[in-house]
Amino acid sequence: MAWMTHALSAVQENEPRWVHNALVAWWTEIRSLLVTMWRFISAPRRFGAEWADGKLAAMNPIAVVLGSATVLLPADYGLQRLLGWDRRANVDVWIELARASRPYLFAALTAVVVHIVLRLVGSRRSLTTTVGLMFYAGVFSWLAWCLGLVACYVTGAGSVIPNLASAATTLIWATLALVGAHRVRSWWCAPLMLGACAFVLPMLVNLVFSRAGLI
Repeated sequence: MAWMTHALSAVQENEPRWVHNALVAWWTEIRSLLVTMWRFISAPRRFGAEWADGKLAAMNPIAVVLGSATVLLPADYGLQRLLGWDRRANVDVWIELARASRPYLFAALTAVVVHIVLRLVGSRRSLTTTVGLMFYAGVFSWLAWCLGLVACYVTGAGSVIPNLASAATTLIWATLALVGAHRVRSWWCAPLMLGACAFVLPMLVNLVFSRAGLI
């Protein structure tokens, strides 16, 4: 009987522990995502400077976007349905993809515009650094939007709360992160960010999406 128990244990040791390995990999990614976003949220200027210099090990911006979307996208549109803002019974998959990509299209276009100006005033950072920091800020902005939707549900207020929460987080945290990375003064970088991401680009993107029937 002992030999059978020993043989069974040997077989079990050689079996793939795919469930355990999957859970470990999942938790590692979640922890990396949470640590990266906490560092960005708690100290955006330092995060921007150290990440741009290669001194900070952080989760890849694309990975942060994809990882957060699995939670924020259903939360966003689930809350909008709960509030009665989205009454369509069925939404085409292309519309869902457009909805998910729109915040990061804003972020990427804003990064391009802001980066051109920063280069003109002497910065030597690459465009990918600016875009990456805008993606980090975009995730936080989306989280603020979802929290604003919760506030709307609790208080009965209109869309002004999530819009202000999203705009404020983008303006403040993205500006501080870019100031740290590009080593420029915030007093003129903030108006630049405000003009780029609060007026021109959202209007342009929304117009294109509306004409294409994606919103």
